[in-house]
Amino acid sequence: MMLMPYWLRMYVLSKQIRLITKVIVHHSLTADGKVVNYKAILKYHTSWRYKGRILTETKGRKLLAEGKKVTKPWRDIGYHFLIEEIAGSYYVFVGRPLHWEGGHTKGQNETSIGICFVGNYDACKPPKEMLKLGAKRLVVPMITMFGLTTDDIYGHRDFARKSCPGEKFDLDTFKKIVKENK
Repeated sequence: MMLMPYWLRMYVLSKQIRLITKVIVHHSLTADGKVVNYKAILKYHTSWRYKGRILTETKGRKLLAEGKKVTKPWRDIGYHFLIEEIAGSYYVFVGRPLHWEGGHTKGQNETSIGICFVGNYDACKPPKEMLKLGAKRLVVPMITMFGLTTDDIYGHRDFARKSCPGEKFDLDTFKKIVKENK
């Protein structure tokens, strides 16, 4: 890991942005339906949930009272950024503000930026154009701003027993694309 230059550390502190030491890449594990999936992901993250299903608040509170493990609504989407295809073009969506701790990787949220590539990359490879946009418009500026390198880019699977960002998402290939776009 490259140390953050003193001037950048002071800037980050003056703006009350958290100290960022890594970028963690995710996939949504949903098919990209060629429409705005950001809204569906936001609704999921900000709803009461039990075993992956969205509940009403009343039902969620009832299950909690019964001792069930219910997820309460988050204040925002868990990721800081999302990249998705809409009608044949790729877009970057802003999720949580950077000064907010993420809600994407247990034990790593305090010092990381969470980026979600919308799609199920257990089923297929992410489109090359999507990876290039994610690298050029998002990851390169982030790692430059925070004094990071491609060694500081991880998959969710590096911190959890998951396939995320997908079995067919080659993180080494993505890091190579990031290096090519620096």
